[in-house]
Amino acid sequence: MLTLREVMIMNTILNDASVTIESLAEKFNLSKRTIRYDLENIEGTLFEQKVLPSYINVMKDLNESNRLTIKAFLKSLNLSSVNLSADERYLIVKYTLILLGKLNITKLSKELHVSRMTVKNDYDTVLKELRLLGLGTKLNYKDGFKLIGEEEIIRGLQLEILNDISKSHYYNELLYSDLKRKVFKDFDFEGIDSCLYALQRELGNIFSDQSYTNLKNFISIALLRNRAGNTLPEAERLLSETDGHYELLTEVNTVIKKYYASELNSAELNELRRHILKSKYIKASDYANDYSIEIDQFVFKLIFTFSQHYGVDLSKDGELFEGLITHLRPLILNQHTLGYEQDIMEEIKSEFSNVYENVEGSLDMLDIPFAEEIIRHEVPFITVHFAAALQRNSLETQINKRILIVCSQGIGVSKLLEQRLTNYFNAEVIDVIPFHYLEHYPRIQSVDLIVTTIGIEKPPMELPAVKVNAVLTSQDLNNLEKEGIIRRNRKIELSKLVDLISPNLKTSINDELVEALKSHFGSFIVDDLSGSKQNDSRQIKKEFIQVVESVSNWEEAIRIALTPLEADNYITEKYCSEVTEAFRKNGTYMFIGEGIALPHARSNHVMQTGFSVLQLKKPVKYTDELSIKLLICFSSEDNMNHLETLISLVDHIKSASFTESLKTVNTADELADQLLSMEL
Repeated sequence: MLTLREVMIMNTILNDASVTIESLAEKFNLSKRTIRYDLENIEGTLFEQKVLPSYINVMKDLNESNRLTIKAFLKSLNLSSVNLSADERYLIVKYTLILLGKLNITKLSKELHVSRMTVKNDYDTVLKELRLLGLGTKLNYKDGFKLIGEEEIIRGLQLEILNDISKSHYYNELLYSDLKRKVFKDFDFEGIDSCLYALQRELGNIFSDQSYTNLKNFISIALLRNRAGNTLPEAERLLSETDGHYELLTEVNTVIKKYYASELNSAELNELRRHILKSKYIKASDYANDYSIEIDQFVFKLIFTFSQHYGVDLSKDGELFEGLITHLRPLILNQHTLGYEQDIMEEIKSEFSNVYENVEGSLDMLDIPFAEEIIRHEVPFITVHFAAALQRNSLETQINKRILIVCSQGIGVSKLLEQRLTNYFNAEVIDVIPFHYLEHYPRIQSVDLIVTTIGIEKPPMELPAVKVNAVLTSQDLNNLEKEGIIRRNRKIELSKLVDLISPNLKTSINDELVEALKSHFGSFIVDDLSGSKQNDSRQIKKEFIQVVESVSNWEEAIRIALTPLEADNYITEKYCSEVTEAFRKNGTYMFIGEGIALPHARSNHVMQTGFSVLQLKKPVKYTDELSIKLLICFSSEDNMNHLETLISLVDHIKSASFTESLKTVNTADELADQLLSMEL
């Protein structure tokens, strides 16, 4: 029999033609002598079990037929056909008890081909661990030892273990596939998958594989525990209808009830909401659900400070702003950091050392108002976002092959891989998605090549797929070149092309010509003109500032506040409806201080960027806890055009001097004097 380690070593040999004794020793943290001993046992076992007709040196003498035969043999292995180490056997005992909620020592000892006493000793050690958590077991004649204790703790342990063994790794597949089959026997995941894909559509986001798996495991545990009669008590505080996730979670429960004739209770829905908020995204487009002007303000100032520090203007780079917001906002709001492999972090520091130092220097110059430890932890991946922005501003890269990146490690790592690909090759990265989304990806027809950080056995449409490390090793670069991706050429600045053409035209350069140049030359062009024009609509106009005595409800307040913008053709009537609906769903996220709210919506019904301000002498109630006395409404043509004015406005409004002066304001003219006197 092979040990699990020997199976892993053989699998590595089959999948890496350049493998050596030295690289195996480094990968498995073993001596070269131990590796040679394992190789001897592998070769002997393959011959003794008649996988190969004779002793063959697996490092040197395997032909294609041998490789296919060995791959089939390895795929047929299960726990009963490999030798487990003491640590591996202990994990099987521990995870079986926790995930199944019961342990039959006699039955498991037969499955593992060890004595009953061996499994009993492992069980005793597991029980000591569980008692430290307030859990225990109860002997049941039919099932053996049954896990007992606080339901919330049991589910937490189950989720932690399931998330760990669900990671896409050959070792996990070998060690835990039998156990997962027992846990989910006769369980149909179709309903949960349908539920999560609907959730992604409603959020406008695509979860990373890690977050998708976490949510999937959480829901499946809840359903299985409830089915077995192990329920959580209802939550003391129910989810409010004004909470931005109320309708989403209600829809989740509707789908679950349809498929499983069961539903999550209030405590489970509250916990599911917490997991959604902590989720990482590969792609994210909806920022309204957790809007925070303070976070936007910090990111805007970070970009501005970095630009000054580095000597390049990135303040108009919308992709940089959105990328940083998408990465940092869920971490800051939920006060947690992401776990990354240390070698990736070190590789970033080495690869982008100058950018890394400038990010740290920029942070040192800023007053970080919140979550400083979290932000400092994310410096390597903040660096990646800035490196990508600098790349967009450089004069390089002809794009030809259309690449789809399949990455399971979140937006930070995927952005790093995208940056490295476009840094080295003429490649258009058309999208970045998690593995679970691959079979549903709607634009697969436009993909030339899949680049992935995980193994994909059967790529859709038989597309070529290259497995790489997120940091792109030299071997990865060679493998990508073999797929016909050409080293990149230099790009042309659009402004220089326009300057060259202008003297030879009878008419002046217009927007239509600029768009035609961009369309024709495509990726040969770096668009350094977009966003360069200043928009005077960002200034607050006096006629857009109002003071009224009172309103009947908050909906009326929003309608009055937006009326000047609509009358002056900044927005359409449809935008008013969208803002009202967005504030109804997510209004609790749009308060920036006591009584001060920022109703807004992402919309196609905006013609200009503008601001309107409404003061209510008599505050109007939004919820039992929140009332509105000052509304700042704004419309924005994009996600950045309004920021500079908005941040200055909010800073001024939140100042002690303005708060005090507001008490004496009685007319719109007086409020306008207060607002227009500030420097925007």
